[in-house]
Amino acid sequence: MGLIQFLALQALDTHGGRLPMTRLTEAVGISKSRLCHIVDGMATLGWVRREPDFDDGRGIQAVLTNLGAGVLVPAVPVYAETMATLAQTPLTGQQRAELRALVDQLAQRAAAPPADRSDAEPARRIA
Repeated sequence: MGLIQFLALQALDTHGGRLPMTRLTEAVGISKSRLCHIVDGMATLGWVRREPDFDDGRGIQAVLTNLGAGVLVPAVPVYAETMATLAQTPLTGQQRAELRALVDQLAQRAAAPPADRSDAEPARRIA
């Protein structure tokens, strides 16, 4: 199971087993098209299914299946251990400076009114 799949399953589990695709996109933090691809793959595996969003009428909800919940449970400690290990991995001075700059940029962007966010510089990947 990949990180994005884990995050999507966890978000569904946290929100009662179902979320509109737009809210799941926000919870996972990826683009709508990428999430649709991920959900398609998880649906093929039987981890989720798509259902009409009766509140919206036009939208689709992702719904966590029993199989998906069963896959998520053993993944939680693995994910937690991986994150703990990554948090303990020392960064170089340059990596810390880049991370600090990116966090500052994200904080400024989050504090800006929504209209000011569209022209923000795209995020850089840390190598």
